[in-house]
Amino acid sequence: METKEAQALRRAVEKAGGQSALARACGVKQGHVWHWINKSLRVPAEHVLSVEAATGGTVTRHELRPDIFGNERNLQIQPTNREATDRTAAGTEAPIRADIAEQIALLEAKQHRAVREALLNKKGAAGRLVKLDRAIAALRALA
Repeated sequence: METKEAQALRRAVEKAGGQSALARACGVKQGHVWHWINKSLRVPAEHVLSVEAATGGTVTRHELRPDIFGNERNLQIQPTNREATDRTAAGTEAPIRADIAEQIALLEAKQHRAVREALLNKKGAAGRLVKLDRAIAALRALA
């Protein structure tokens, strides 16, 4: 029986337009994607956010790696009370713009790499992590 993670990976390949298309989106070779599907049966942690971005968010990080990102709850960013009031007053419930969401996903992928490097005590990783945190917060404020 195929795991939920493997099923999500197969859906991601389909949504991305095939193994080669998904590989290009993740910056790896098609053989890597084949290995994920047929051997490891999961996406490596450092590529989960790229896969999510490649599918336009239809296959989420929570589906691909619940062991890392937890179960999917409410994926919408909850506005602060003031933002909710402003949006309600304007009569709109605007979703996050796709271009901003894509930028956030790419920065989060870099952020995960920086966390791993910081854990390995690589030089400069902590500084990169702080800069990425600030950039992600700034983009979320725009959303």
